[in-house]
Amino acid sequence: MLEVRYIYHFDNKPVNEYTLKNGRFQISILNLGAAITKIIVPNQHDKLENITLRYHDYKLYIDNKYNLGCLIDIDKFINNVDYVLNYYFDCEVLENALKFTYSKDDNYISVIYTLNDYELLIEYQNNLQVNLGHIIFFNLSGNVKENINNHLLK
Repeated sequence: MLEVRYIYHFDNKPVNEYTLKNGRFQISILNLGAAITKIIVPNQHDKLENITLRYHDYKLYIDNKYNLGCLIDIDKFINNVDYVLNYYFDCEVLENALKFTYSKDDNYISVIYTLNDYELLIEYQNNLQVNLGHIIFFNLSGNVKENINNHLLK
């Protein structure tokens, strides 16, 4: 199931949050920077919780000062040089997946988020000679209810 929520306009283009659901799991992504805003999973008590850090004010994704959920050029990140790829992406709905594509001239970047029964797959494609990745900060207690010192992940 897919939900699309209009957030605001930036550079005369609509910024939307796309939420892909498969029954028990959800992922939400902005078309601004293909930034992940939420990964929602059931906790140990079967309550759905967002386990990623995010901005509650979506306009903060314009500059994304803390790099929350952002798409990056890994090589530039290693060298601490303008690494956030905060472009405007077009979104295409696929089966159990969302494909975000940025293109300019003959260059492109595509990111495909696929939500299967128990996994999230992120696939990167481009012709720009860049190594793509994401910066995602997790808090497994859901919505930063406690610090991460006692978290266990299997």
